[in-house]
Amino acid sequence: MRGLLQNDIDIHKTMEEASTYKMTSELRPLFTTLIYYCKPSNPPKLFETYYEHMSEDLRKTQSELNISKDQILHKVVQGINDTLKYLGKDVNEYHLVPFKYVTSDFERLTIEIVSEHNIPVPEEDLLAISQLNIEQQTAFDIIFHNAMSGKGSIYFVDGPDGTGKGVLYKVLLAHIRSRGYIGLIVASLGIVASSFLGGCTAHSRFKIPINGGSNVKCQMQVLPVVPRGCRKEKVDASIVSSTL
Repeated sequence: MRGLLQNDIDIHKTMEEASTYKMTSELRPLFTTLIYYCKPSNPPKLFETYYEHMSEDLRKTQSELNISKDQILHKVVQGINDTLKYLGKDVNEYHLVPFKYVTSDFERLTIEIVSEHNIPVPEEDLLAISQLNIEQQTAFDIIFHNAMSGKGSIYFVDGPDGTGKGVLYKVLLAHIRSRGYIGLIVASLGIVASSFLGGCTAHSRFKIPINGGSNVKCQMQVLPVVPRGCRKEKVDASIVSSTL
């Protein structure tokens, strides 16, 4: 009993500390990891205690996204359940909410599509197209034209910090969404994703599982090295010219 009590204290401390500095979207996968691996004695109580923190991002945009409190609860539970599925578990096993969570793939997809379509398009992002420099405008024209024509293409936009990559992304998103299309913004870090409306981490968007075993490895792609190569040679050897 003493061991279980100490375990619960540590879990609460982890969630409490994470709530003060982590992005809200990162709290949900952390919560899932804790209830799966650390096995708290009272998961529903843990959920109730930190629900406000785990749903803060959704509640802040509630009026903009036109979603109800029940839909917010549904999205939080859905996110937890999606991660648990990859771990071979179901959210109903933890009794986090006083009802059985049931949703079909079609219902989940419908909710996600509606949420994406309800993301507002800032007027300043639409108007910012007039402020793009030559390189930004060239990138915008190529990417936007292919997106509107339905062509499947991959582009690698590179440049040092402060060169306007984020501005380009916001302008692209605004003009794509303003025409009724869905524009997804995904980043590896929550702090980057939060700077874009509707942005989220790759783990959240693509439901990448969080595994903690000793055999888990991180797959990293190392870009090719061209000794003493000129800029064109380096570009030709990179993903920019890949057949992908």
